[in-house]
Amino acid sequence: MHLFSAGRDIENDNQSTMSFNCFNCKGRPNISNEQFVRSEQNFNISIMNNDENQSDRYVLFGNSFHKGNSLVYDIPILFKMAKKHLLSLSSVVRDQYKTFRSQDQNNCKTINFSDIRQQISGFLLFLRDCLQRMNACESYSWLMESHGKKIELELNNLYSALGQFHNLSETIIQHALLSSDYTNNIYYHLYHCHLDVRWFQLSLLSELPNSKDTLKNSLHNALNDLVQLARNRFKKIQLKDLLLKDALLCDCTYDFLILIQYLINKQQLLYNSDNFWQYFNAVFTNVNLVNCEELIFRLWLLNSLQRSDKSSSIDLKDSDLVSILKEFLNNEPNEVQLKLSICLLQNIVISSSITEPVIVFWEYFHKRLNSTFYSSDMKIQNIACISKNGSELLIQMNNLFSAQQTELLSNYNSFQLFQRLLGLHLQNIKYNSKDWNQIKGRIFSKFSPSKLMSFNEVGFYNFTTLFLTLSIMSDDTSQIALKYQHLIKLISEQKLDPNTRSTYWKGTVAFLILHSQRNVSITAYGTALSDTLNTTSQEYITVYLDGLKEVFLFSESLTFGQHTLIGSWLENYLLSTIKPLDKAMKFCKQFYSYWKS
Repeated sequence: MHLFSAGRDIENDNQSTMSFNCFNCKGRPNISNEQFVRSEQNFNISIMNNDENQSDRYVLFGNSFHKGNSLVYDIPILFKMAKKHLLSLSSVVRDQYKTFRSQDQNNCKTINFSDIRQQISGFLLFLRDCLQRMNACESYSWLMESHGKKIELELNNLYSALGQFHNLSETIIQHALLSSDYTNNIYYHLYHCHLDVRWFQLSLLSELPNSKDTLKNSLHNALNDLVQLARNRFKKIQLKDLLLKDALLCDCTYDFLILIQYLINKQQLLYNSDNFWQYFNAVFTNVNLVNCEELIFRLWLLNSLQRSDKSSSIDLKDSDLVSILKEFLNNEPNEVQLKLSICLLQNIVISSSITEPVIVFWEYFHKRLNSTFYSSDMKIQNIACISKNGSELLIQMNNLFSAQQTELLSNYNSFQLFQRLLGLHLQNIKYNSKDWNQIKGRIFSKFSPSKLMSFNEVGFYNFTTLFLTLSIMSDDTSQIALKYQHLIKLISEQKLDPNTRSTYWKGTVAFLILHSQRNVSITAYGTALSDTLNTTSQEYITVYLDGLKEVFLFSESLTFGQHTLIGSWLENYLLSTIKPLDKAMKFCKQFYSYWKS
C-alpha cells in the first residue's frame, strides 16, 4: 500500500460545499454544521485501504502536488501558501479598519472568502490524513521523527498569523453575525477561520506523538480564548439581558468546544491525561477577583454549554457548578443577582435532572423565609403578593409554574423563582424516588415548632406556598397536605397570630381544592382537619366554608371522602352565628343536591 494512496480525495473535497470541512453556521443563530462536526469526531476511526482508481496527485491552493512527495518536499511551500491565504483575509479588515462596515462589503466581493477557507481547510485535512497514515504504518516512523517538529512549528506559525483569538477586535465580533449575506461578510469568515485553523491545528498536534506537551498547552490556550471571549461579551451585556443572550457567539463556537471536549476525552483514554473539566476549570477560575458578578458570569457560561437540542452535548455533572453556586450564595448576592442566578440554573437543572443545585438554594432560602425578597426591578403590582383566598392562592402558584421565561425577572421575587425551579425539577424527576425523598427530607427537617413560631406573616406565607409547590408538582398531593397539617398541629393553629391564621386557612382550602381537582381521596386530609375545625374561630370557619364551595364545584362525584369535611363544627357554627347563616344554608343546600344526584 502506498503511504498516500488512501484517504480523502482533496480535489473532490474542494468541489464540495463549505459545510463539509469548515465551521459554517451561515451567520445565523441556532444553525449548526452537524455534518462537519460528526465527520471531525470520526476523523481517526478508520483509514481506507483501497488504492484503486486513486490519482497520484492532489490539488491544493489551485496547484497539483504529488501525493508521495508532498510531505517530504512541499510542506514548507504549502504552509506559506496557507499563510498567504490567511493574510488575504485579515488584510481586508486591516486595510479598511477605520471605514469598513457591514453595509460596505460590496467592495470585498472580488475576494471569495468561502473559497479561501476551503483551500486552507483542504490543505490541513490533507496533512492530517498523511500523518494518520504515517502513524498506521510502522515502517514510516522515521518520517514522523524527521518531520514532526517541523510540522509543529509550521502549525504554530500559521495560527500566529491570525493573531490571538480572544483579542479579536470588537468590530469583528459585532459584525460577524450581523449581515444576512454571510458569503460576503469578511467579519464572519475571519471569525470562523480562527475556529477552522485552531481546530485543525489541535487535531494535527494529536497525530504527532512527540507533541503531547504542545497539544496540552494548545488545548489550554484554546479554552482560555473561548472563556475570555465570553467574559468580554459578558461585560457588554446588562444583567437583565443575560437570559436572552448566549455566552458563545454562535453555534460554531459551541461545536468547536464540543470537538475540543472530544479530543481531550480521546487523549485521556489513550494517555490517562486530564479530563475536559480539569482543563476547563483551570482557565475558568484563573481570575484575581472573585465576586458575585464574576460568579454570575460563570453560571451564565455554564448555562450556555447546556444544549438540550444538540445531538452532542457537554455534560455539566462533573463541572464545578455546585461549588460556584455555593460560593455565589456565600457572597451574599443582592435580590437582582439572586433572581438571575436561579433563572440561569433552570435550564441546567431541568436538562440534566440534577438535584444538588436545588438543595443548595434551599439551604440558602430556609434561613430567609421571613424576607420580602424585594428588588427595584419588580413591577409594582407584583410586590403585594399575598392572595385573597385559597382559590386565588392556587391559581397564583399554577401561574408561577407556567410563566414564560421573559416574565420571570420582572414579575417574581427570588423565593418564588426558587419555588418554580423546585417545582419544575420535581415534575421532571417524579419517577426518581431517591431524589424526591432527598428533597422532602431536606425540606421537612427544617421546620421545627420553634422555626414555625418564628415566622412573621410573610414567612408563614412562604412556608405555605412552599408546601403547595411540593403538592402541585409531585404525585404526593395528599401526603404533602397531611404533612402541612401535622406541622401546624405541633404548635396549635390557635397560637398563630390573626394574619398568619388567615394564611393558614387559605392554604388549607387550596390543598382541598387541589385534592378535588385531581380526584384524590380527601378522607385522610378531612379527618386530620376535624380537630382544628372544632376549635378554631368563626371568622376562619367562614374562610373554610367559602373554600368548600370550590371543592364541591370541582368534585365529579362524592366518592372521594367529601363527607369527612363536615363534622360537629358545623352545628356549633350555625348555633353561634346568624349573620353568615345564609352562606351556611346555601352550602348545605348545594351539598344536599350533590348528595341526591
